[in-house]
Amino acid sequence: SSNLNFASPSANAGSTLGGVGSNLFSQLKHLICLYFSCNVYFLQNICL
Repeated sequence: SSNLNFASPSANAGSTLGGVGSNLFSQLKHLICLYFSCNVYFLQNICL
């Protein structure tokens, strides 16, 4: 149902997309950091 908001044209569609994009980017960055920290921890346990 969230796709309906993007389908309907509005004046603040750009700012809404910008906010959603930055929010997704911050979440993705957090997941990438978590992924790499878990991999480093896993590799350290294997190497040790």
